[in-house]
Order: sequence, then structure tokens, then C-alpha cells
Amino acid sequence: MGCANYTITFNCVEAETINVVYIVLNAPEYGSGSAKTATIRQSWSNGTTDSPVFQRAILMEQDGISSFEKVSGQESSGAIPFDGSTVTLDLLEDDSFEFDTAKHSFKYLVSNTEYTEANKNTLIPLLNTTATITNPSDGTYRSTFTYNNPSDEDYLYIVWDLRYSNQQTLYFDATSDSTACCSGVSGTYYLNGTSFSSATMIHTDADLLIEAADGYYANSQSGGSYKEIETDGSDKTLTTIATCLSCASNSYEFDIDPTQLDNPSSDACGDSVFTSSLYKDDSFTFLQRGDVLYTDSALTTLYNGNNKWIAIRKPGFTRVRFALVDSSGNVLSLYVCLGA
Repeated sequence: MGCANYTITFNCVEAETINVVYIVLNAPEYGSGSAKTATIRQSWSNGTTDSPVFQRAILMEQDGISSFEKVSGQESSGAIPFDGSTVTLDLLEDDSFEFDTAKHSFKYLVSNTEYTEANKNTLIPLLNTTATITNPSDGTYRSTFTYNNPSDEDYLYIVWDLRYSNQQTLYFDATSDSTACCSGVSGTYYLNGTSFSSATMIHTDADLLIEAADGYYANSQSGGSYKEIETDGSDKTLTTIATCLSCASNSYEFDIDPTQLDNPSSDACGDSVFTSSLYKDDSFTFLQRGDVLYTDSALTTLYNGNNKWIAIRKPGFTRVRFALVDSSGNVLSLYVCLGA
């Protein structure tokens, strides 16, 4: 009986190739002055095998992006995880940076889309947040997630989010710092810094993706400070902090008929309908020539009288006068109604 020879070739299971993008986002103030530093680490495990560790020392940048590094390779090669494995993320503090579990987080996304630094704001809302962050040893913060990629997506984004979303009530006016400081419209905003002074932008959302409108923002209406957002071309900037001027505390209110007349008359005295208010700052409570009228009690917006006459009186009084007021709120002349 003859012998038969057989050759058996065992083909290795082909591993999928994946692009792992390591991203570190930080509050801009962490990158200014003496920039803060930290170390990031990533590894994976399937319960029996522990991978090598991907590790980078990070110097935080003033533009808020400290790392955007892509590493490509086959799943399970080095620190690149394979489908179903548990991924561990670490951040190691040093003396310059303190991790805040209430503000900072670890995130990830499996996707078929390539995102770059230029469109990071599109990526951020899509990210998943990892499980609870633990502190297994002094200065080390750790979290895990399960890497699932059944559709063989091309990208795994791993993000250490060290930004600082600081919710504050601010007071806004589109055109005037004094109005913002004294009578601005209050609203909830989010700063990208630990304080109003250190923030480099004001946002309307907690994810710090939507920049607030151009105008003035004050952090208080009693001895506070303000900053201005201004747009130059496609770039928005937030000015350095400035001190609010003191708001007038001694303003006097007057009822007015907003109808502006070319000339006062005795007939108009009885026909006046008082539906609006104006204000003046003076130690003398009654109106006199030379006073300046404002539309707000903080005395920040001058009344435009158009060199016309208006009916005016103190609240609760029946005595009516007509005031000739110019475009800058100056009272030029007064006409007293007969019998008033």
C-alpha cells in the first residue's frame, strides 16, 4: 500500500485594522503662563491577557488641544484593543495639575468618520462618557469602557476631557458696558475657565460649543467686572477683564407722555397721557433746566428728545410741566401748565 502525503495550511484569522485617535482637551488657562502637565495612559484586557500600555506626557496648550494623535494598526496589536475587550484609561497628575472629578472626564467614540482638530466641535457632542472615574492610587485617576465594534468601524476616538465648564449668571448688553454692569439682562452662561477673569470665551452651552453673542458681559451689578465679546472676520475674541464703573444710586423717576410736540400748549396739559418713565440724577428731586434725562434707572441710556417738548410730572403728583429736550437728554427749557 502506497503512502499519501498531505499539506495542511492554517490561515491566521485576519485582524481588523483600526485608527485610534488619542485626544486631550484642556481649559485654555491650563496652557497659559507656566503650562500644566500630566500623563495619559491606555491599555486593554480580555480577562486573561493584559496589553502593553500606551503612554504620553502631556504639556497643556493655550488653544485647548494638547494632543490629537492617530495610531493605526491591527486590533489587539500593542495597546490597540480588539472587539469586546475592556479598555482602561488613566490620567496621572503631577504637581502642576489637579484632576477634578466633578469637571473632568474620559470619553470615547467608535465611528467610521474621520474627525480632525478643525472639526472637534462636531465630534464632542457625539462622545460617550466612560464609567465612574476611580482614584486607585494617589494622583492616578482611572476609568474603563468596553470596546465594541461589530460593524468594523475605522476609528476609535479616546478623549481625556480636561476642559472646565463653569456655569455663571452674567449680565448682558449688546452695546454698552455700563448698561451690562448696571442693568444688563441676566442669563446663564458657561465659561471655559475656572473664573470670570481667567476665561477666554463665554458660551451658551455646557459643552462649550456655542459661543455667546457679541456684546458686553458683567459678572455682577454691584461693583463687578465686565468683558466684551467681539468678532473680527470669522474670529470671536473675549477681551481682558475691566472694572465696572459705579452705578448711580440716586436716580429720580418721572412719568411722561411719550408724545413729542413741536410746541406746548394749555390744551395739551389736560390731554396728556402718562404711560412711560424717564429718570434723572440730581440732588434736587424736581425737574429743572440743565438736568439730563435717561430711559433707565441706572442712568446709562440717554433719552432722545429730538428737540421736542414732552409732558412730564413726578409720580403721584398732578402738577404737569412740559420739557424741551434735545437728542442727548438735556432739558433746555420748561413750560408750566396754567393752574398746575
